[in-house]
Amino acid sequence: MEKKRDTRRKPIDRRKATGRKIKKAAAPQRARQEAPPGETAILSARLMTEQINRALSRAIGQQQFESIDDLNAFLARFTDRPMEEILAELPDGGPGEKAQELAYQAMEEPDSDRAFELARQALAIDPDCLDAAMLVAANEAESLEELVQRIRAIIERAEGVMGEDYLNESRGHFWSIAETRPYMRALSFQADRLKDLAWIDEEIETYEKMLDLNPNDNQGVRDPLLGLYLETGRLDDARRLLEFYADADSAVFLWGRVLERFLSGDLKGAATALRKAHHQNRHVFDYMTGRKRPSRTEVEYYSPGQPSEALVCLDVLITAWIAHREALAWLRAQDPKK
Repeated sequence: MEKKRDTRRKPIDRRKATGRKIKKAAAPQRARQEAPPGETAILSARLMTEQINRALSRAIGQQQFESIDDLNAFLARFTDRPMEEILAELPDGGPGEKAQELAYQAMEEPDSDRAFELARQALAIDPDCLDAAMLVAANEAESLEELVQRIRAIIERAEGVMGEDYLNESRGHFWSIAETRPYMRALSFQADRLKDLAWIDEEIETYEKMLDLNPNDNQGVRDPLLGLYLETGRLDDARRLLEFYADADSAVFLWGRVLERFLSGDLKGAATALRKAHHQNRHVFDYMTGRKRPSRTEVEYYSPGQPSEALVCLDVLITAWIAHREALAWLRAQDPKK
């Protein structure tokens, strides 16, 4: 029988474990991701693309295409054109889209007071504007507990607006529907705040819900979910996740497999997994065993096999390894080069 950690106890202090400062978000944030080669990701461009996709979805809904060729011809009209020009040509979405536009501006606004005001304006136009509701809740809540309660209510309201039929029909490809992305961002923000409170069971449930809706995992939640499964001894769940994303070759999944094999009592398999994980990213071993201290405190983007990816892996898995100290002691005694 698998041993499950008591998720109600005080969480391990990641700052002491890693020597890093853990930054708490004051508003919904993007998931950390690999940086495109030679390119700097810009949030405004991402949101503008989402805005265009919403407008295109409305425009397509107003058309009657006789064939897929007609649809492709319609979409081709908007290829390789400036985003602002595309938006000017597509149909207006009414008050709801005006509210969403204000919410986008609020999400990009560096001044917190101005962002709060924009979000309030959006809610005055559309009380169901999810992004705006989350920003207002983050600004007004006087404690993390209150914020989580408000987030739950916002998500429940959004689910009521979407309806059970829509949720069921869209399950499996939620992220590909531009209109559902505020909902997915809300779930991500909820998970972050649950992490701050160390409400692990509900954090796990939130990540599981996100992957159920969007198994392509555009938000990168499989990594923290694996860490939580391993930390709490839910090995069957960890194995299922590892197998579902069997092609994943990230440091988190490879080093997560090492811990899963050790906790399963397969020391030979753990040693084999360790060699593979070390070959993919040798920096993780030094960080995880404490032989090296991270020289950086924040990681926005990472490159595979580099120290930046090792820091991501450390952040995700360190509490799981520390929760099973016998595993960490075993790791420190290994020579992964052999």
